[in-house]
Amino acid sequence: LRDYRSSVASGARPHLIVGPWFHTSIDMQMALLRESLSWARAHLLGDAALLRDRPVHIYIQGADIWRDFDVYPPAPRSRLDFHLDAGGHLGTSRPEPSP
Repeated sequence: LRDYRSSVASGARPHLIVGPWFHTSIDMQMALLRESLSWARAHLLGDAALLRDRPVHIYIQGADIWRDFDVYPPAPRSRLDFHLDAGGHLGTSRPEPSP
């Protein structure tokens, strides 16, 4: 992540993958190989069809999905406040005052 931040600070638009692997895992090595070949194909052959539109690719644990972003860290979504009502329920609308 430090290298990514340094590249961005220098004006580059680096690609970043944050996945659920260990650095020595076969899954990570295969993802790295796919990304490297896609990048090489785009820059050496002029075929960017396999590159992602957004350069940051992050695995969201718990949801078991991948999301793409323009930058890392991704911009926060709009704020959503939750309120606890007198009955102990969470909701997005402000409850009436209660004792």
